Amino acid sequence: MSRTEEQGKENTICGLVNLTVRCNQDCIFCCDGDVKESGHDLTTDQAKEKIEALRAGGAESVTIIGGEPLVRKDIVELVEYSRGIGLSVGITSNGTPLTEKLLQRLVQAGLTSIEISMHAHSPELSRTISQRFFTPDRQVRALTLLGGLGSAGPGVSINFVLFSANYHELPVF
Repeated sequence: MSRTEEQGKENTICGLVNLTVRCNQDCIFCCDGDVKESGHDLTTDQAKEKIEALRAGGAESVTIIGGEPLVRKDIVELVEYSRGIGLSVGITSNGTPLTEKLLQRLVQAGLTSIEISMHAHSPELSRTISQRFFTPDRQVRALTLLGGLGSAGPGVSINFVLFSANYHELPVF
């Protein structure tokens, strides 16, 4: 089934698997706060068990979330595993860890969709919110890489986390 056919299905049961609380950013609104450094990650086997349980429960797709799931060294393996048991696979990410090599590996593993969480239109506000200087440049890089794949790549969507520090940028976003 093509990506377009998978995304167009009605009444699809989608499950979420939260792999990690670790993140390469320190967003000022993040509810994970102090737990980000706790090291509380699912093991690869635990993640696979959760993915299997979703499939057994009737899920047709899984979205891998975190923290930042792309900081996981086993992310490609988990995407490939999910596809291997018949699930469509999405990832929600801030996009900053995405490189050309990682994207190629994720696509080859069967990634169906990716949602990039962006928090500002202006680079200055993006840096302020994420508390990382690299955020806007790396997010532009990620979106450029994804856009360069066209229909051969995963579906792409933007998640704009709206809160008091950025709501004024919504009209230009």
